[in-house]
Amino acid sequence: MKEVSQAAMIDSETKASPRRKRKVSLRRAPMKHVFIGQWLGDGQEKLKRRTNTEVSAFLMEQALRDLGGRPLTGPDPVTDERLARQFAYETFHAMQQGDLSRGVNWYKDAIARSIELAGLIYPELVDDKAAKGLGHANIRSAQEAKTVLCCALAITSQNNTVHENCAYALEQYGAFRTNGAFFAKTYGAKGASVANNLVRFNELLEVHEGDLSSLRDFLEAPYTMSELRTAAAKFGINITARELADETVYGSIVFGPKIGNAFLSNLLGNLSPLTLDLWMTRTWGRLTGRLVKGTVSDDQKDRLRDTLISEGFLAEMAEAGLHADPSTIHELADEDLVDLCGDLINLWERFRKSLVAKGYDDNKQLSEFKANLGWPGAAQSISKSLGASVDAPATASERRWIRQVMGRAVEILAGNGVIIEPATMQAVLWYAEKAAWDHLSGRKVGSLNVSFDEAMARLATRNGIDHDAIARVFRGSEHDGSSGPGLREEPRGDDAGAAQGLPEGAEVDLGDAIEEAEPEVRMMLA
Repeated sequence: MKEVSQAAMIDSETKASPRRKRKVSLRRAPMKHVFIGQWLGDGQEKLKRRTNTEVSAFLMEQALRDLGGRPLTGPDPVTDERLARQFAYETFHAMQQGDLSRGVNWYKDAIARSIELAGLIYPELVDDKAAKGLGHANIRSAQEAKTVLCCALAITSQNNTVHENCAYALEQYGAFRTNGAFFAKTYGAKGASVANNLVRFNELLEVHEGDLSSLRDFLEAPYTMSELRTAAAKFGINITARELADETVYGSIVFGPKIGNAFLSNLLGNLSPLTLDLWMTRTWGRLTGRLVKGTVSDDQKDRLRDTLISEGFLAEMAEAGLHADPSTIHELADEDLVDLCGDLINLWERFRKSLVAKGYDDNKQLSEFKANLGWPGAAQSISKSLGASVDAPATASERRWIRQVMGRAVEILAGNGVIIEPATMQAVLWYAEKAAWDHLSGRKVGSLNVSFDEAMARLATRNGIDHDAIARVFRGSEHDGSSGPGLREEPRGDDAGAAQGLPEGAEVDLGDAIEEAEPEVRMMLA
């Protein structure tokens, strides 16, 4: 894979640099009804509690007002320019909004600080002498140690909160430090995928003969998708990422388009790739009028009806306060069907919790039980189709479309004197989108916004690192105005779990992460 890497090498910095074009004004929002800024900032009236389905429907309504009642379904020079201007305007506006502006420093500063904070636990992450002093077969420099931690952060990020992500990454880093490999473990709702990628990292390191610098060169190198697939196949590695054959990607896509090609690239210092994650897709859906699918098939209704027809289960439903006749599912209005599915999803969540309390806490066991029941998956499928937001691009062509529009938005910002990388622009929008959803759903604004340095500060405190040492990390960089939770409050004593592979006495804290994610939010991210 090294040979392909060298042949495919391009000047990524030159390619990513924004080209200056005619200046486009950022004085007005091209799409005023769906403009995110109207739901941000101090002085917002507190709204009543809304479900994510209700928020999605409301935002869809606003988008269609701006789009003349018709969603955007594909690239078009005129509408693409309008979208790019809206992205640029929303970014520019969010950058003026105090706490929301911290997205500007999301990767450059917060990620750098998080590595420094982790370095208080593992000095080799920030000190070459400490790395050499380990006598480790693989880790010979601070950069190689960082490569391991960044890969662990990216791989364990799937559908996990920032606190969980950092805790899991430290656990895996500790395992690598001890054993020279990650250990296959399931984390969160996407546990199987996470475990597979942990194993894949070990396989890739073997291909590179244990040389972490060589592995990093591969992860950072650009290829066309077809080149990479061909090269990987020679080593028995199947890359399933949905990208067009001529799309330029990075070696890191072996871990997936979101966590590998984008997030891991960003962690390694390349801020040109976009992470087309849940929140980026929601921003895109909000502006294109395609936030909600809005259609459900007869097959989906049949599946729900057939799995509900059981006298025993109907009695359990009635006992839980649900009274539904499965035979009438095809006649239900969409809003009534969404309500029924929401009730069923909540019922499954209660079942799941009772199973966990009885000792069925293995994700594989729970998934099998859920699949055997049938109706939880059927209800979730219909809920996603009719009411829940679309949380991932549908096709490789749509991925390219999003990247092209965002690239043009970067150019528009550059024309207004705002030089910003695509990933940094996305981070700004990420904070704004989350804050707006907080407000529209009646949650405390900022309840979903946690930075990596904040989470790592909490974990450093858990691991016995002195508060003064943590404070010095924050003082030593141009901080974005927030202080990590580890600086503000004492850790809770009984909700930490011992982490495999960490130094003696080291702990990871999952309690805060679990408590911060409300059931509705956890389900939304699952």
